[in-house]
Amino acid sequence: MPMIRSLTTCAVSEEAQAKLEEGFSVMLQEVCEKPRSALAVHFLDEQKLFFAGKKADHFAVLEIMVAGTLTKDQKRALVTECNALYAEQLCYNPQQMYIIFTEVHRENWGLRGGILG
Repeated sequence: MPMIRSLTTCAVSEEAQAKLEEGFSVMLQEVCEKPRSALAVHFLDEQKLFFAGKKADHFAVLEIMVAGTLTKDQKRALVTECNALYAEQLCYNPQQMYIIFTEVHRENWGLRGGILG
């Protein structure tokens, strides 16, 4: 039950959003065996961010939330894949991105009128 929140300082077109969502879907299926049918993505573009005390002109924050846990190797693979995806679609590099993992106990995640755990 992954949810990805993408916050960027740049504008992200609907076409780029669709490509990013598709990339997230493939990545989560390959790395975590999470189906696309359970993926939710929230895009927040053209946001004002400050980094190191200065307004960031080109910066992104990704939060990847999952029900359950990920291994360290899965997290490394997701970081690598997210960096590549954002480099390709939005010209970001790893120094311009934070990637945050939030692992939620299954009983703390509601879906389709019930809880997962």
